[in-house]
Amino acid sequence: MDSFAFEVREELKAAFMYLMDVSCRQLMVIESISEDEENWEDMLLEVLEEKDKAISFIEEIFSRLGDAAFSIKQDPEIRELMLFIKGQEERSRQLLREKADRIGEKIKALKQNEKARRAYDGEGREGESWFFDRRR
Repeated sequence: MDSFAFEVREELKAAFMYLMDVSCRQLMVIESISEDEENWEDMLLEVLEEKDKAISFIEEIFSRLGDAAFSIKQDPEIRELMLFIKGQEERSRQLLREKADRIGEKIKALKQNEKARRAYDGEGREGESWFFDRRR
């Protein structure tokens, strides 16, 4: 391996290690998300912006490499980092989906309870229909 290829490989390895760190922090932020927490969106957006910058930097390195990029992607250390990052990303997506589903279910239940309460109490907006439950 010539000195240019070695330098680029090391630069790429460092960039992937940084991306791995950002992916781990992203997962930690997602794991810490609570429905009651207010600033989780800002924390997640900050990590996602940082991740986008790292990915852009990696893409820039690959574009400088041209055809040699394929052989560097086969490097065992680089490949291991790529697979680890991929696993972190899959776990992050899964967790976000689960949390979004739970929040959606809570919102649906709240809306259903509100409709039932308004129907039984006879409350509502002007022109909104309501009924008396004669079974009570």
